[in-house]
Amino acid sequence: LVHKCSGIDSMLTIRIKGAASKFYMAECSNVRIVADAVLFSGAVEECSKIELIIGAECPRFQLRAVKVCDITLCPDCMDGGIETINCTGLTIHAVFRQGFLSLDPDDLMAAPTKYIAPIPDRIITRIYHQQIVSECRGSSDLPNQDQSYWNSRSSLVGEAKRLSSMKIGNKSMP
Repeated sequence: LVHKCSGIDSMLTIRIKGAASKFYMAECSNVRIVADAVLFSGAVEECSKIELIIGAECPRFQLRAVKVCDITLCPDCMDGGIETINCTGLTIHAVFRQGFLSLDPDDLMAAPTKYIAPIPDRIITRIYHQQIVSECRGSSDLPNQDQSYWNSRSSLVGEAKRLSSMKIGNKSMP
C-alpha cells in the first residue's frame, strides 16, 4: 500500500524488492514505483505525475482517475490487461525480452529501445453502417470517420452556396 506520498522538488522513488502479491497506490503525486514483481493484482487511484516500473511478473492493473502516468513493463510478462477509468495522459513504455528469461526493473529502465504507446483517453462507441463500432481516441487525435465526413460535406455545401450566389449575381457565368 502506497498512500498520500508526494515528491516535492523531484520525483520520489519507492522500491519494492521481491515479489509483492498485490499492489495498491492512492492519492500520490510525483512518485516513481519500482517493483521487482507484482503477482496477483494492482490498482492505482487518484494519482498524478507517476511512473510505474514493473519487472518480472505484471498482473492485471486498474487505474482510476490517474493523470499523467508512464508505465514501463515487459509485455511478455503481463498476465492481464490494463483497465483505465477516467484517466488522461497515460503512456506504456514496453521493453521486449529479446532472449532474456525475465527482466528486472533496472533492466527495463536501462533498456536502449522501448516501444512507447499512449493509452487512449476516450473510447467512443457508436453505430456505423448498422454495426457497433468502438474507436480509441486521445485528447489530441485527428478527427474520426464521422467528423471527417461532415467536415467534407460542410466544405462542399459551402462551395455550392458560393457558386450558386455567383450564378445569381452574375448571369453570364459559365
